[in-house]
Amino acid sequence: MTEEEIIAALRASYDAFHNCDFKEFRKILTFVRAEIDKYPQTHPLQGEWILVQSLPFFAEPAKLVEMFGAAYALIGGRSKVFSEKISMSLDFYNVFGIYYRTGRADEIAELLDKASALFEKLTGGGTETALCYRAQLAHYRGESEKALALAEKAYDAARQNGNYLIALCAAELVGNLAKHAGNEKLWHKMMSYIDGVIEDPKRRRICTETAEVIRAEANMHIGVFKDMPEYVKTGDFGAIHQPKHPLGFVIIGNKISPTLLYYAGISHIQYLFYTKQYIEAINKIGVLRNVWRAAPQPFSDAYLDLLLASNYRMLGDMESAYFCVSSAIEKIAPDGLWLIPSEFVLTSMGSYIIETVEKHTPGAGNTVRDLGIDYWNKIDDLRSIVHRESLVSALNDREYEVALLAADRLSTSEIAEQLFISESTVKFHLSNIYGKLGIRKKTEIAAALEKKLTNKFSLMQIRKEW
Repeated sequence: MTEEEIIAALRASYDAFHNCDFKEFRKILTFVRAEIDKYPQTHPLQGEWILVQSLPFFAEPAKLVEMFGAAYALIGGRSKVFSEKISMSLDFYNVFGIYYRTGRADEIAELLDKASALFEKLTGGGTETALCYRAQLAHYRGESEKALALAEKAYDAARQNGNYLIALCAAELVGNLAKHAGNEKLWHKMMSYIDGVIEDPKRRRICTETAEVIRAEANMHIGVFKDMPEYVKTGDFGAIHQPKHPLGFVIIGNKISPTLLYYAGISHIQYLFYTKQYIEAINKIGVLRNVWRAAPQPFSDAYLDLLLASNYRMLGDMESAYFCVSSAIEKIAPDGLWLIPSEFVLTSMGSYIIETVEKHTPGAGNTVRDLGIDYWNKIDDLRSIVHRESLVSALNDREYEVALLAADRLSTSEIAEQLFISESTVKFHLSNIYGKLGIRKKTEIAAALEKKLTNKFSLMQIRKEW
C-alpha cells in the first residue's frame, strides 16, 4: 500500500470508531498494521497508527499522554490522518464525567494538561478539554471566580477549534455557576452560548441534541418545563440492551446519539422527580446504571446517588436515602467536591449529609452547610426572575403592547383608542395576559413586566423605544 492509501485506511478506521462500529475499527487497524510494518520503524506512519490506536483509551489520560507523546515523536508535527480538527473527548460532552476518578482529581488535571498540549500539536485542537475539566473541578470545589474564568476560556477555545460539544459543556457550567450565584446575567449568558451552538451551521446532530438536553435540565432546575425534547419526558431513547456490544446497548430508530444516552437518561430521571414520579425515577436509575452505562463514572454516579436519595426521601424511606447519601459522599469527599451535596442540604437529609461529610473531612460539614444555604437563597431569586421571564415571553406582540399600556394605568377604552381596536378586543387580550402571567387583575401587570426587564430599563424607556 502507498502512504496515501494507508492514510485513507486509517481515516476509515476512525470513521468506523466514530460510528461505534468497533469490530470494523479493529479489523482495519489490524490490516493496516501489517502494511505499515513494511516501512521503517521511525516512519511517520508508525506515529499515525499509534494516534488512531489511542482512540479507545480517550478516558485514560495517563495512557493518552504516553500514546500522544509516542505519536508526536514519530510524526513530528500535524497528523495527516486528522488533518481536520477532532475532539480529544470524541463525542462525549461532559469532560468531568469522562475523566474524573475518585481521589485523583488533581492528578488527572495535570495529565490532561499534558495530553491536550500534545493533542494540539498533532491535530490543532485540544486545549479546551483540559480547560473545561479544570473549570468544572474549581466549580465543584466552590471556587466560583476561578471556575467562571476557566469556563469562558474553554468556551472560546472550543468554538474556535470547532469543538461544539466542549463549548456546550462550558455553557452548562456557566449555567450551574449562575444557579449558585443567583446571577441572572450569567444565566442569560449560558442560554446565549447554547443558542450560539444551535445556530452555527457547522454543528452536528449530536450538538443540537446535547444543547436541547442541557437547556431542558437547566430549565427544570428553576421550575420551567418548556423547550423540552419529548424523549426527556418519556425516556423513550430507542435503546436496546445488547451485552456483547462494547457500549452495552444499541440505539434503534436513530432516536438519539449513543454517546448522549447516559446524560439524557439523567435528565429524564430529573424530570420524573420534578413531576413527582418517584418510583418510576428509582426504577429508571437502576436501568441507567446497570444497562445503559458504557463505563464507570464515579462523578455522575455520585450525583445519581443523591437523586436516588431524593426520591427515597419523598417516599418516606429515609434508611435507603441515607445509604445513598453515604455512597455519594464516599465518591466525592476525597477530592473536596462539596458543592454537589450542598444542593441537598436544605432537605430532611441535610443533617445526615453534614454529619457524613464531617466524618470524611473534619470541618467540611460547615462548608457544605454554608454552600447549601447560600445556594437555595440564590436559586430562589433566580427562579423567580427566570420563571416570570418565561411567562412574559409567552405574550405575543399585540398582548405585549396591551400589557405595556395597561401597566401605564390606561383604561380599557384608552388602550383601545391608542391601538385602534375595540374595547372587547382589549378585554380579550387582557384575559390572555392574566392567564400567561399568572395574575388576576390589570394593576398587577406593571410588576410582572418589571420582573422581565433584566437590564433594569423603566417602562417609560421601553414605551419610548416601542
